[in-house]
Amino acid sequence: MKTLRTILITGLCAALLTACGKKDEAEPTAMPPGPQAGPAMSEEGESALGSAAQAAKEKAREALAAFKTEYAEQLETHQSKVDALKATAKALSDDKLTGLLGSLDGKLAAARTKLGDMTSADEGAAEAMKKEITDLMAEIPQLYEQAMARFNELKGAEMPETPGAGDLPGLPGG
Repeated sequence: MKTLRTILITGLCAALLTACGKKDEAEPTAMPPGPQAGPAMSEEGESALGSAAQAAKEKAREALAAFKTEYAEQLETHQSKVDALKATAKALSDDKLTGLLGSLDGKLAAARTKLGDMTSADEGAAEAMKKEITDLMAEIPQLYEQAMARFNELKGAEMPETPGAGDLPGLPGG
């Protein structure tokens, strides 16, 4: 958010300086500024300001799209790992593991929903959603590690080695 504001302010200042410089160069120096100089400069300034604002909005849209793409890819990766863990953990009936997997599903769904909602959010709400998504994305790997630890604990105590389990993402050997 601070970066976008800085870009916007820098762009606006550059546009205004450019507009002012063009107007000064276009006017002969012998002619005193009259009533015509004010409106013409204002129109040029507004045009430059509008262009700078449009450029800043486009950069903000690009940054938002990059953010969404990055986190959407991470969500897909986490989702496949969780799905693989759930499939292999079906044989185990453990409340703690089931709770961890449920929490993982909830966090993944919440992050996915917030990513979708960012498209229609205003700038302030989008920034708040970015923080929430970033926080969720930090929690997901931690929960996954807890679920894996519980799964490995149960697997070691209750199940013999599952053939091919090492081929699943997130499992030892995967």
